Amino acid sequence: MTRPPAVSVPATESAVLAYALVRKSGANLAVVHRGGEPVSIVDAHRLHRAALRTLLADADTPDSTVASCLPQRCVRIPADAPLSAAAAALLRSPVPAALVYRGSTFIGVLAADDVLAALAPHGVHAGPASGATAGR
Repeated sequence: MTRPPAVSVPATESAVLAYALVRKSGANLAVVHRGGEPVSIVDAHRLHRAALRTLLADADTPDSTVASCLPQRCVRIPADAPLSAAAAALLRSPVPAALVYRGSTFIGVLAADDVLAALAPHGVHAGPASGATAGR
């Protein structure tokens, strides 16, 4: 079974509930939307930290929302961008993924792992806890 690249959550959702959704789905990323339009991507680590802050706060402190843990910027990549340009953009990204657009239409998420897999020489894969290995 392959892991879904991302789930979709509204910016106003509780960070605790969003983190639970990400964990339950097996994804590492959430596409955050406002009014049905994707505005950013947040990774499970950021959601986890926001959820912990919420759970450890006083009862009078309002819940953290997904919007409160968004990175300051989100990388957007045109669907027809060369893979090398996508890789370069992802290197500057605060999360290991980017929103992909065809014109002004959102069409999906490009994860850094996908770019690495596409650029890696044939036969290179992650070995068990030992880093990258070739042709095992």
